Amino acid sequence: MRCPSCGSENPEQASFCNSCGGSLKSERSGTRPQSRLCVSCGRSIPFDANACPFCGHDFLAKAFPSEPHARISGVQRALFYVLSIIVPLAGIVIGAIYYAKPEPEYKHVGKICLILGIVCIFLVPVALAAVLYVMVLGFGGTSTQSPTTSMAKVIPGPSYGVKYQFIAMSHDTYWSDISIQLSDGTNTVQWQPLTTDLDDGTTAKYVGGSRTLGTLTVWCNITDIVGNGYVNGGDYITFTTGSTNTFSAAEIYTISIIYDPTSSKIYDTTFSG
Repeated sequence: MRCPSCGSENPEQASFCNSCGGSLKSERSGTRPQSRLCVSCGRSIPFDANACPFCGHDFLAKAFPSEPHARISGVQRALFYVLSIIVPLAGIVIGAIYYAKPEPEYKHVGKICLILGIVCIFLVPVALAAVLYVMVLGFGGTSTQSPTTSMAKVIPGPSYGVKYQFIAMSHDTYWSDISIQLSDGTNTVQWQPLTTDLDDGTTAKYVGGSRTLGTLTVWCNITDIVGNGYVNGGDYITFTTGSTNTFSAAEIYTISIIYDPTSSKIYDTTFSG
């Protein structure tokens, strides 16, 4: 039974309204009064009025409450956001669907899904490039791919030795990553320069200790022309001996540049005294 005063529904046998306390006798007897009192301001208003003309109280709003707004649970939100990150295209599709809905909450979730999906689509190539960089070169460390290089003999060379200059190096290579070998066909000696000896920011020189090659005493000198610690075009290596005993014209000597991380020979050349 509907209350004639406030419009609220009440049990059929009720004599007074559960909401406003108004009498339900007239409703039960079938007779309708010409006026009633507004439950909000107390003034007399027409019995059939749906809203009070004095205070604006809406009787239908209480009698017929509006449907609750559709909501998205926290778990559903989290699922949409994670899916937008893992599968960006799915996030864009979900975002477009929900952003088109009229409810503000749906629009908000759709907007975030769209942003996540678009951002992640652009981040995928960057992430793949980073992974490839780490796999090939590591975090700025030693490459697992052997570089290539070329050298040329410098003429005239030193009085008691030979001088070779690097022409090019395919990619950045620390001096510490190479070994320099000299062989007379029977004996072989080796030097392993340190990057810290050749990275002072200006022309840096490394004088390797002497090595005994057959009857010769040989020194290996390295000049890094810019002092950056890398093997670059223009840097050079000089092999010198004592003035009383130098490289023989009857011997063939071999210079080898070894890339230590892969133990591969990246340059090989021969000379005679």
